[in-house]
Amino acid sequence: MNIKQTFQLISEDFDSLDEALSNIERIKRSRKMQMKKNVLKRKREIAMRKPLTQNKVKKRSKLRAKNALIRKYTKGRSKSELSFGERTRIERRLKKKKAVIDRMARRIAKDVRKGN
Repeated sequence: MNIKQTFQLISEDFDSLDEALSNIERIKRSRKMQMKKNVLKRKREIAMRKPLTQNKVKKRSKLRAKNALIRKYTKGRSKSELSFGERTRIERRLKKKKAVIDRMARRIAKDVRKGN
């Protein structure tokens, strides 16, 4: 399997996620990402040289909006400091706030385009 196929498999796993992960799934995903970290690092470096497409801007602004809500719900703690149960609870809460995330993402999009 070449690098492109591997990257597509990993990205398909993340795109198909709609429900919260169980503890076992989190551990499996963690191991998979540890194995692929160098490939992903290189891909990220290459992608950073290319100009942003509109889809990338939307995706990044949604991620920033989601992270802002996570910081708000956890009172400033990072996601890595949380237990699996807390992460699951927050993921369920975020799922209900999809409209809020979309609104925030639209506001954040101009900053993402500028590169801030």
